[in-house]
Amino acid sequence: MFGLGTGEVLIVFFMLFVVLLPMVLFIRTMSTTLRLTIGHHSAAPGSAWLMLVPLLNLGWQFYLVSSATKGIKGRYKAMGMDPGDAGYGVGLATCVLSCVANAAQIFLKDNVGQPLSVLVAVVGLITAISYWVKIADFNRVMAGATAGQQPPPLVAG
Repeated sequence: MFGLGTGEVLIVFFMLFVVLLPMVLFIRTMSTTLRLTIGHHSAAPGSAWLMLVPLLNLGWQFYLVSSATKGIKGRYKAMGMDPGDAGYGVGLATCVLSCVANAAQIFLKDNVGQPLSVLVAVVGLITAISYWVKIADFNRVMAGATAGQQPPPLVAG
């Protein structure tokens, strides 16, 4: 296939379906958040797709988390609800861990640096999934309110 060996085909498959597909789905979630909260932040919903630009995404992720947080807090306030920190804590942790993992991968090439960058990346992946789930839950509530449904009662926790 295009002169690629089995190893290269597996790497391409891995990159497309294990890395790129979840990233695209996460970006769609963030874009939906920005769309549902227009008027409560300054980011355009389509700006979430800038996360696909290498290196730019390291800084842009902080802007998106901040914009999503402002938007969710504003939208929930307009609905008479309290979103807590609107996912800001776990979102910020995800951004920081992403930057630390990338820096460790680049600058720490010794026997300690590589396992450290893998450990930070795994913890970052766990926080990223947690943030994604939290944002998707906020989106469900906001989309339901847009459709005229009664938002669910707040649950302590």
